[in-house]
Amino acid sequence: MEAISKKLFLEGWIPAPDESDQEFIDRIEKTKVRLLNPRAIKDVAFDLSVPPLLIFRSKEKLPFWNGGMTWIVSFEDGARIPLVQLPPKPRRYTFSTEKEIIDHEKIHALRVAFKEPVFEEIVAYRTSPSRLRQFLGPLFTKNTEAVLFFLSMPIAIFLELPWLIPLFTALLFVRLCRRQFLFSRALHSIKTKYHRSEEVIVFLSDQEIKRAAKGDLSFFDNDSIRMAQIRTFFGVDS
Repeated sequence: MEAISKKLFLEGWIPAPDESDQEFIDRIEKTKVRLLNPRAIKDVAFDLSVPPLLIFRSKEKLPFWNGGMTWIVSFEDGARIPLVQLPPKPRRYTFSTEKEIIDHEKIHALRVAFKEPVFEEIVAYRTSPSRLRQFLGPLFTKNTEAVLFFLSMPIAIFLELPWLIPLFTALLFVRLCRRQFLFSRALHSIKTKYHRSEEVIVFLSDQEIKRAAKGDLSFFDNDSIRMAQIRTFFGVDS
């Protein structure tokens, strides 16, 4: 198990929390077949970094507030391919370099099979060199939330409800603070077992992060490929 987990991790693959080991291996094999001919999926540039990324430049469907996005292409056979979209030219007003954006999207690509929306953006924003963006960046967890936020401005003006915008902002901020608090506690707890807690937490589900925040680390002891990867690469002596 340790040898298999090491090989797959070095290739840029980690299993989702709800995937069996066999489902994980099957997904990799089917995805690799698709990656052999990336242009059959979209006109993209193939980045051979880990994890392997398919990057394309277009402003179509890319919200103006985003410097980049990851789209997940799912196939009936179980293959899942992350496509990273960047604008034709970097958007300077996002205050992020293109490298920072790609590093952020790599986390989404690595967690391609995860369905863990609560801490997904918090995990990805931890790659930012800016502490401010690390904390405030995950204010929105879905694009629909950002759309509603910007729509609330004209609605508030039209309906003469000046309290609508600060109320919506306050609700989002309170939620963010609560999640950041849990995330910080989880990191502190994980560090008692694995000193590279910032990297270990990338592998975890929302529920596992919440358990870690309460000091429960028993889930690390199960014999799955995902936990074997953590033990191999992030143990106290690694």
